[in-house]
Amino acid sequence: MIWEQLIKAGYNLVPTDPDKRPLGGAYAKCYDEHCPELVERFESKKIKKRQTGVALLGRVNPEYPQWILIVIDIDDPTRLPEEARKMLEGTWRWLTGPRCPKDGEKHDIKCENGVCRHGDHEFKLEEAPRGEAYAVLIPAEAERLFNKGVVKALDGAVEIKLRAQQQIPPSLHPSGVVYEWITTPYGDDGEVRHPKKLTLEEVRRLLELLGVSQQQQEAAGEAQQVRTAVRTQERWRRLEERTKTEIVNLLKDIYTPGNRQTLWLSLAGWLAKARVDPRDATDVLLRLYKETGDEDDLKMRASAIVYTYAKAGYQNAKEAVAEVLQVMPYGPEEVEQAEVKGLSGIKEIAVSTVGADLANRLVKRLKLLLRRRRLPVDFDLSQLPQWARRLDIRLRRVCLEHNALYNFCAKELRVVKDPASQYVDVVLVHRARKCESTDAGRECRIVTAKVSRAARLLRFMGRVYDPYYHEARYIALKDGRVAAVASADDFDTFIEQIRQTPPCFIIKDEKILDILKAYMPQAVLPLSAGLADDGFIDPHGVLDVADHGVEDTLLAAWRWMKKAYRGRNLAYATFNVFAALAKVMTPLLRRINKTFVDQIIFNVGRGGEGKSTLVRYVLTPLLGGDEAQEAYYIRLDGPVRTDAQLRNLVDMNRLPLLLDEQTRRALMNNAAMFLAAAVGVGTTGVHASRHGHGVAARFRNLRGIIVFTNVPLSTFLRDVAVEASDVAFARRFIEIRWDFERPSPAAFDELLEVKPALGFAVRLWSRYKDELIKSRDLLELVEKLADVLVREYPNNVEVAEMAAAVKQTVSELREEKRAEMAALSDEATLVERAYRVAMEQLKASQLSAIRVLRYILENPHVFHVAFTKLRDESKLREIAEELDDIIAKIRRCTRLGTTQATRQSWPTTPPSLWPSSRS
Repeated sequence: MIWEQLIKAGYNLVPTDPDKRPLGGAYAKCYDEHCPELVERFESKKIKKRQTGVALLGRVNPEYPQWILIVIDIDDPTRLPEEARKMLEGTWRWLTGPRCPKDGEKHDIKCENGVCRHGDHEFKLEEAPRGEAYAVLIPAEAERLFNKGVVKALDGAVEIKLRAQQQIPPSLHPSGVVYEWITTPYGDDGEVRHPKKLTLEEVRRLLELLGVSQQQQEAAGEAQQVRTAVRTQERWRRLEERTKTEIVNLLKDIYTPGNRQTLWLSLAGWLAKARVDPRDATDVLLRLYKETGDEDDLKMRASAIVYTYAKAGYQNAKEAVAEVLQVMPYGPEEVEQAEVKGLSGIKEIAVSTVGADLANRLVKRLKLLLRRRRLPVDFDLSQLPQWARRLDIRLRRVCLEHNALYNFCAKELRVVKDPASQYVDVVLVHRARKCESTDAGRECRIVTAKVSRAARLLRFMGRVYDPYYHEARYIALKDGRVAAVASADDFDTFIEQIRQTPPCFIIKDEKILDILKAYMPQAVLPLSAGLADDGFIDPHGVLDVADHGVEDTLLAAWRWMKKAYRGRNLAYATFNVFAALAKVMTPLLRRINKTFVDQIIFNVGRGGEGKSTLVRYVLTPLLGGDEAQEAYYIRLDGPVRTDAQLRNLVDMNRLPLLLDEQTRRALMNNAAMFLAAAVGVGTTGVHASRHGHGVAARFRNLRGIIVFTNVPLSTFLRDVAVEASDVAFARRFIEIRWDFERPSPAAFDELLEVKPALGFAVRLWSRYKDELIKSRDLLELVEKLADVLVREYPNNVEVAEMAAAVKQTVSELREEKRAEMAALSDEATLVERAYRVAMEQLKASQLSAIRVLRYILENPHVFHVAFTKLRDESKLREIAEELDDIIAKIRRCTRLGTTQATRQSWPTTPPSLWPSSRS
């Protein structure tokens, strides 16, 4: 069939009905690109029932866009000048409809069996003059001579069609006459023979012969120049980095030798049509050039951008291209405007390279990247934390009302998304059944009757279960931060918070809200700030979680500390840095390993050793700096006066907590919280419900603690001896006794610059998690961190030196801890506990040994003591007599004033209370 051959050859044709109207839907894009899918229209059984003709579309041809196909439709061939006829000789030519030979009319003629009628006139078909049509190719630059899609000439006797269609043989004219070829589009071999090409001067002459004056041509050119001038004044559209990267990734596979220059032309044409800034177009193509190893002359490649943008009407692109390339590209200063290839050219390359299916998908994705955005784009989603993408709304459409009679959805809720926007629109689509009468009979179809917006929501929101708090909450993110949060049983409050967040709005419709709640994304992830298995959770979006590596974090701190501290203080400062990094990880580790002991680092010094300097200028920046301090309270610079305050701080998030300048009273008040905060993850306190049964709030021990004080640990433990056993305290504290030596003033001559180590902690955890979780306590975790750091940087001398210093300190602290625990013998423990109970019962802090012993003898039930009775009565009397003698001697010594010797035989103060952990 003719239509099949011509479409395959690169032309566009559509089937038409008896009124010359195209069948099969919209086809406007086919005036700008080749549409091979038009073949499917001719094969449709439904269309075949109504088809009576074939129409050739203007402009597109195998050599488009360099050459433009035009059709010259001549109603009265006698009026065509002979010179024009000779100019058109040899090109496609065919006969069209008849004209009445008696009155010259062409409308309402009916022909049958060679006899035609027009009103009262009857005549034979061969007597009727018939119209003619020609198809020719003109240069792209000649198109500017035409100021519209159809140009009329010779008082309407001739029509020159560009953006229009023309019936060709073997179409059936409405009069009943079949169109006939005079010069066919086939050669002797049956192959397609293309129309004749006219030069620019021949086109000008043809227009002149047809009565299109030079003035009209100049007017058309001026109109085109005005359009060009307007376009060059339009604001350029800038592409996001993400969009440019996606374009490059999509086109890499088809950027192959033989297609590269053509792809530069087509891609530049597509971006020029979309008014994309030529600098961005150049940046995209330059990335393609570099990432694919293209070695051709860059100036020559870039000339494609200059040339294409000029043809599209932007004559000033050369300087913009040079700005990106840093070299001046080749290319003319000015080019006459003409049609340029865009996506169609890219598609042709893709089809030949990766096949039709992948090519169609590639073009579809490219279209999506540059489509007009209905939703605001006010945040770069590449900055969105990875965990937040688990809250991306996945709801697409839900049918609210179904028409059972005709089996279609009459009312549908649909969620509209934009890949680059952090918002979604919720729209209601109303559909109806529409029927109309046609020549083929009554046809019915489902049409969209109305579309209305019901809401604009934040795209990243959902119901989140926090495994640390053991609570579910609704949260929504805006700009990468938590913008709305409510408990899982208060959806209305959550929606109201979103409604108050510009530019969101929600129309109150209970049915819609219930659907949104039902389809809300659900996830299990921590809501509190801290390390997670898939990244770093930062609800407020204030932390720098980039991976700065060891150079700008730990090594920067190490170099400064070597200037500031000496001897053991340098070792202690370095250990505190590693302990802080370890305590970023301990909340995760404590949740996995229920018996892990996250000891409290207890830094003690007289004052002036540089402990507060370490806290403010080293540890705080490593943990996020002022932003973390403002949002998450990672440091307190004064005493925490009550256990309620410390309980809230420990429950707030999972970042390390630095407690500086803690007083003796503050430490005593928080002894119970210190015990609860060091092992596992559990509940440290509750708030009762205000009304009725239940618990209104729970408090968790989520944070690792580092204390800085001038109160020795032994003093603190003696003060709180009634709170827990010595062993309980010994397990939970690591005491670091700083030497009294001031930091070097020279270290403060140069300002310390250290970047947050949170992103670096994410890297270490993700790579060495399986090894780190085997740690039994904080000291072992710090030791393992030193080891993995050396493995991560095997050739770094400074890293090795720093890690060795930390491991040496860990070894010394571990030996000190062993000695402390060994000192807690059974005898010492018995005496220490006896003193503790006696002090508690007698409400006294200073008791003599004799008073404690007497209290035990007089009140054995308080101490749970049972005295045994000897079975041998004579032995009992013997012991009693010995005791009487001793008592008599004591009395005599008292009278003589020599009681001092007797007192020295008993300890006057309780034995030392050793640091301990719970037994």
